[in-house]
Amino acid sequence: MHHSLYRIQSLSFNLGKILVFVFFILSGQIASASAGASAGEVVITGTTEDYKNEEIILSRYRDYVSFQEEELASVTADQSGQFTIKINVQGTIQAFLKVRGKEFVIYLEQGKQLSIELNIPVGETQGAGLVIKDAEADDVNEKIKRFNSEYEKLTAKYYSYLVRGRKKSLVDSAFTSLSRRYTLPGRDFVNTYVTYKVALLHQMIYKNKKNLFEDRYITNQIVRARHPEYMNFITQYFPNKLFLLSMSTHGENVKDDINVRKNYTGLMDALAKDPSLKNDTLRELILIKGLFDLYRNPAYKKAMVLDMLDTVIRKTNIPYHKLIAANVKSALTRLSVGSLAPSFSLEAHDGMQVSLGDLRGKYVYLDFWATWCVPCIIEMKLTPSLIEKYGDKIEFVSISMDRQFATMTKYLEKNEYLNDSEGHKAIFLFGGGDKKLKKDYSIKAIPTYFLIDPLGKFVASPAARPSQNIEKVFYDILNPGEKKSGLIDPDQ
Repeated sequence: MHHSLYRIQSLSFNLGKILVFVFFILSGQIASASAGASAGEVVITGTTEDYKNEEIILSRYRDYVSFQEEELASVTADQSGQFTIKINVQGTIQAFLKVRGKEFVIYLEQGKQLSIELNIPVGETQGAGLVIKDAEADDVNEKIKRFNSEYEKLTAKYYSYLVRGRKKSLVDSAFTSLSRRYTLPGRDFVNTYVTYKVALLHQMIYKNKKNLFEDRYITNQIVRARHPEYMNFITQYFPNKLFLLSMSTHGENVKDDINVRKNYTGLMDALAKDPSLKNDTLRELILIKGLFDLYRNPAYKKAMVLDMLDTVIRKTNIPYHKLIAANVKSALTRLSVGSLAPSFSLEAHDGMQVSLGDLRGKYVYLDFWATWCVPCIIEMKLTPSLIEKYGDKIEFVSISMDRQFATMTKYLEKNEYLNDSEGHKAIFLFGGGDKKLKKDYSIKAIPTYFLIDPLGKFVASPAARPSQNIEKVFYDILNPGEKKSGLIDPDQ
């Protein structure tokens, strides 16, 4: 092929101009980055009157299926209440500021600086206690705050219509107008937040127009597994999808595909029979969520559900799905027998700091209790005799969930729980409103007991209470060579 010399020279000249232009752009970007914060860095400068000298932790969810948390940064407010947090983020993320058992939602956008005030919330208003100072009009926190305010007002105004399914066109028009006002070019995170918050209400309006609704919000949309509001919508729209499928004629093989065959393809094909799941990325996401939901269903073998998650990790072509499946597996097994007990470091009744790691080498009988919990008090009265008998080989650790440290210590002193019993006594720690501790041990009610081995692994999770013959378990683990029989005679 022959080329015109003029065209080649012209092309070379234009290419030279382009390269010079690109050079200046890159030079400007490099200069800008070196002069201040890096392009993805978020800087939070804060003040607080209520949390002076307190540790403030910034965290986020690793994903919105397992809800496993990861700490992004931590800082201690100084004696005047000042603090600064710097982290690098990509795009926009939802995060949480945690201090003294309180949790505040905050949205972080790469390259942005935020000035905040953080204090004890007054009232139950969402976000109360966290104030963004001098927020720009396009700040993601400000946008979402204003949208939520209008959304809540509209929901209250049209609540009776929504519940009764009346005046659908009027309600549709009101929420569609709200959505359009807050959906702007280039604001993907806010746009998705607005779209799927409104979708939850549109779902009620479009009950008889399922195909139209799904085309608008599901089948023709990008899967946004990293977005909290999208995942909130998807979770509510497909609740227990895999289990419900297993109960239908289309899913008659689901149970065996999990319990027997570990058949990833079979499960994906069964889910594909739902027209709303024609997108294989969404379908796989629903599969992972479904396995998470089925784990504690007695009809499904836990080991096989975990194996199925491993199969998803091997089969998927989506890196984020590998991460979600791994997080789900971790979340399901973290409190199972044989897994490491979550670490903690708490203040003891005598002011000393005690960690779970400090107790390695002995069994640990761990319980969560509170002074206002009647069943807890009943169980605690049975503990001294167990300490007297097994205290040389087992540490008895009680974590108080009372709100005030003094409430715990006064109760223990009054009831003489701090006295030695032949050189042995329980270790009393203060957990208070530590949300991480409660989440780590999945404390939904108290009393709750765990038995941990000398290596820090669960022997029983949860463990029997003192009134439920935990002594038999103690006897069996401390006398492994003896024949195991029925109840242990306390006087033996």
